[in-house]
Formats: sequence, structure tokens, C-alpha cells
Amino acid sequence: MLRVLLVIDDYSELLFLQTLLKKLGFDVDGIQSERSFEETYLTLNPEMLIATAKGKRVNGLSLVENIRRTRGYPKTLLLAPSPLLERLKVLQLPNVDMLVESPVGTMALLRKISQLGEIDEAALVEKYRKLKATLDPQSELDLHILNRDQVETYRGPDESLEENAVTLKGPNGSDEVDTPIVKRATSSMGDEERKRRFAKFVNISDKPQATFFDKDRVQQFTKEIRQSENPEENADLEEERQAFVKALFRKAKG
Repeated sequence: MLRVLLVIDDYSELLFLQTLLKKLGFDVDGIQSERSFEETYLTLNPEMLIATAKGKRVNGLSLVENIRRTRGYPKTLLLAPSPLLERLKVLQLPNVDMLVESPVGTMALLRKISQLGEIDEAALVEKYRKLKATLDPQSELDLHILNRDQVETYRGPDESLEENAVTLKGPNGSDEVDTPIVKRATSSMGDEERKRRFAKFVNISDKPQATFFDKDRVQQFTKEIRQSENPEENADLEEERQAFVKALFRKAKG
């Protein structure tokens, strides 16, 4: 399987991607800021880089611009919220292979990885389906994955894709891109049909629809979060805390 480096500043997104890809057998490493990017990049030597296009701690646009690719690797995929994605579509981004709207769903992600990594898409999707049957809805990590694809349906590689991803290709299909981004085909499914499918999912789902958080699950989630704490993130938070305290003192003196 591919070696994948995740540089995602949103903790929820990073947790989802890292958990899913590891369960699918990918060699994955993930960081939440650019502080240790160079060391992690050199250690892993990734074949694919998935990064936040423009975040508080991660500037994926700058990262991919400065990395040196060999024979088109690592393949690069940037995640961006809808408003930013629309602006990026009109730019020429030589080192970006694909842009995907964030937050990204499970099936959409598998399609992109299959395309960029030249992996059999049907085989990867089938592997995920078997994995999903083993996931525990009571586990916060597993539930994170299940929640991402609850309204997605797999239509096959030849059918229209309901997504806002764009694929970048250079002359003669080369990896070096110097042409404008081209938007892929989108589904004609209307809003009412989407609502109907979501309502159907909710009706058949055995996941509790409670309006409160179960105490045991909260404790388990807290335990998992603490086990996966990132020292770099803590350092960033400490810097922000100190800056906030200094700002309060300056305001009080003024």
C-alpha cells in the first residue's frame, strides 16, 4: 500500500483520515502543523501527500510548491472548504494533482486515492466495505469513520460523481501541471432526493439518536484524545495562551 503523509490542521479531519487509512492498510503518518514537516517527510518518504490547502497551522499550497517531486511523486491532494476551493479552481498550481472539498467523505476520498495512487478502485472500496462490517459504533474512532459516509453511495468508476473535486493534468497526461483546473462531472441528484436518502438512512440506522452524550462514551473519547495528544499542538496552544494573557495585560494597562 501507499505511504501517505497527512498534514492537516483540523484535528477531526486528521483523526478521520489517519484512522481510516491505517485500518485500510496504508503506511500513514500525520502531523497537525508544519513544525516537524521536513523531518517527518524525509523519514516517511511519502508517495502521497494530503494537506490542508490553507489553514491556521498548515499552508498546503506553500508546502507542495516547495517540495521536490521525482517522476511525479509524491502525488499531492489538497483539502479546502467550498469558498476557498472555488477560488483555487481558477489558478494554475503546478505541484497540485487534485483539489477536494473539505470535509471530505469516505467514498470520495477512496476514489481520489485510487486515481492518484493508481490503485484498483473497486478492490479498495470492497476492502472498505468489509472493514466497515467490523467497525464498532460505540467506539469514537470507528464512529468517526461511519459518520463520514452515512449519506454517500458508491456508483462505480464510470458513473457521474457527486463531488466538488477537480483533477489536474499537464500536457499529454503528464504529472507536471501547467493547464487550468478542470471541474469533474457532477451528479444531477436534486435536494429532495438527497433528503429522502438521508431520512432513509436515519430510519434504518441502529445508532442511538439521543440528544445527550453518554457518560461512558465521553470518558472513552477523552481517554483516546489524551493518548493521541500531539506535543507540537500543545506547544501551539501554549503560545496562543501566552499571547492572549499578554494582550489582556496590555488592555488593562491602557
